[in-house]
Amino acid sequence: MFLEKLKECDYKVEEYLLNPLQFGYPNSRTRYYLLAKRRQIDNSDFSKTIIPDSSKSSFEISDGIANGYNSYSDSNLLYTIKGVEMANPVFENLPNDSGSSNGSLKKINFEKSIFNDSSSHKISDFIDNLTEAEFKTYSIDQKVLDTHGYVFDVVMPSSYRSCCFTKSYKHYNEGTGSVLQISGTVGIDKQTSLNTRYFTEYEVARLLGFPNEFTFTGDLNQDHPETVTLKQRYKLLGNSLSVVVVSNLITRLVNHL
Repeated sequence: MFLEKLKECDYKVEEYLLNPLQFGYPNSRTRYYLLAKRRQIDNSDFSKTIIPDSSKSSFEISDGIANGYNSYSDSNLLYTIKGVEMANPVFENLPNDSGSSNGSLKKINFEKSIFNDSSSHKISDFIDNLTEAEFKTYSIDQKVLDTHGYVFDVVMPSSYRSCCFTKSYKHYNEGTGSVLQISGTVGIDKQTSLNTRYFTEYEVARLLGFPNEFTFTGDLNQDHPETVTLKQRYKLLGNSLSVVVVSNLITRLVNHL
């Protein structure tokens, strides 16, 4: 009904199921996106107020990440658009209400082949080398590992994926996001409070595509009313979207739709 009403109002509509994994970011966060624009809008006027100078745009994460998101833009975003050749053909049509394929909305069926692309990056490109004091802030208590270690999704710096982070990350153990084992081999018996920790809020932010310059208000080491607490930071990130995905969608909305 919503789509029908948009079309009745002369909106051009495109639908997507997109995941940061498609853009080289090792975090699984599949979301439904809908682009809609009135047909009479002048793209040239619209782009003057929305689109930044591409020569200045940058999503630098670390030395291991390509400068700028432009290398991930159209070729990855257009995987799901009818008539465009897919570099990684891991999608299939979803039927619409009439039972036929609509050719635009696709179901993402991630296979190992998606990680063979040279644009895919490892977790190691997004994490920090923590001091001993910082590590203690994000370490997982040994008792928790001994009793609930089996429910954690454990990834390593060499991993190409991590689970979706939710607002309950670091508060609940199961289904709220991956934890990082920085050394050894993966296995419940290999996890200790000395080598396994939660991702920091800034590491999570980077996995979502936020730039290195992004900061939260306040210092966790100082008691100040304007400080965004660690729990609040994880909540904000858990309710967020992938910056790299949305930025590419905005580019498509303005330049191509």
